[in-house]
Amino acid sequence: MNLHQIEQLKHDIAKKTTELKDLEELHHSYDLPEVTTFCDGKFTNEIRHTIMALVLEHGVSQKKVNDVITTVLTNLSGQTLSRLPSTGVKSRLLIEARRVANQHTLEELLKEQTFTVHQDGTTKHHIHFQGYQVTSSEGKTLTLGLNEISDGTGQTIFNNFESLLNELAECIEHKNKRENWEK
Repeated sequence: MNLHQIEQLKHDIAKKTTELKDLEELHHSYDLPEVTTFCDGKFTNEIRHTIMALVLEHGVSQKKVNDVITTVLTNLSGQTLSRLPSTGVKSRLLIEARRVANQHTLEELLKEQTFTVHQDGTTKHHIHFQGYQVTSSEGKTLTLGLNEISDGTGQTIFNNFESLLNELAECIEHKNKRENWEK
């Protein structure tokens, strides 16, 4: 064997040792009766992401999301959760999710030179909703927002659209402030 092969084997052993340690920690976490969801004064990213995904992607109501998480975790792993967010915290998480989505939409809009704005409205149980999307010249569609509106008049629709654009403008303002603080 040459020196290069020996070094490669040592590197492989170190890598496998690290992988083994990670797997042992993961296995140990399944032995714990309780999953930590709150640490250093805030909810963990895992529970935050789980709540956002269940509410925004899978249609679970804010009111039921804690019950869904608890039921699934308990039935599948036998574990409990250390703490779940209150209604107020869940509302703030969804506001955070909207800000992240707005930031993503804004970044995509700033990349594009040409896009088309389109909107659609619907009414359910006498409540009016208005949605706005933009489509890039490449066919990529992004949602600007879906809001409840008072009526379907042109002025109301325009005011709602203007409000969504102001939300996007606030994203630029917040981004500029963050960049200035970081300097």
